[in-house]
Amino acid sequence: MNRIREIREAKNLSGRELADLVETSTQQIYRLEVGERRLTDEWMQKLAKALQCHPFDLLDVQMRANIAEVTSFVAVDCRLLPYENPETVELPSHLNGLVAIRVKDEALWPRYEPGDLLLYNRPEDGWKEQECLGRECVVETSVGALFVKRVLPGAAASTYRLSSFRETAMENVRIKWASPITWVMRASGL
Repeated sequence: MNRIREIREAKNLSGRELADLVETSTQQIYRLEVGERRLTDEWMQKLAKALQCHPFDLLDVQMRANIAEVTSFVAVDCRLLPYENPETVELPSHLNGLVAIRVKDEALWPRYEPGDLLLYNRPEDGWKEQECLGRECVVETSVGALFVKRVLPGAAASTYRLSSFRETAMENVRIKWASPITWVMRASGL
């Protein structure tokens, strides 16, 4: 189930009032609330705006476990940039808790195609260098920039070389954290 009715009632809105806010019928709101109608990303965005909440708030805890929010994309220079309108994607059950980023254009070609989703775990207790060395990772540098790059040892102590297929390697970079890409959802399979 979802939490549409619970949030609507907490905001003291009737089904008719919510329907008017999202420009649909009361019957459609009822179908969404009871699960007769699939709660798509488009519906989540409309309802969240009308109910003044985050789209994930509309999902119960069990539903959230299989949903990831795609809040950023990989730009041409392999830098992560925020989406103006984040999207949500459904993940296989064994991928709970991962963060998703979308490959845009040919930023990481030939390794990844435009539209591919790259999934990773955001480290909570620092990062583990041995898990990242030699692997493609989401990396936050000491100046706060986020990239998708291969992490290699740097020439100077406590620094790293960040490389990719299409861009010149970044040398002697200090890293706040890094996390390996743990799963790829190909655009062709979505």
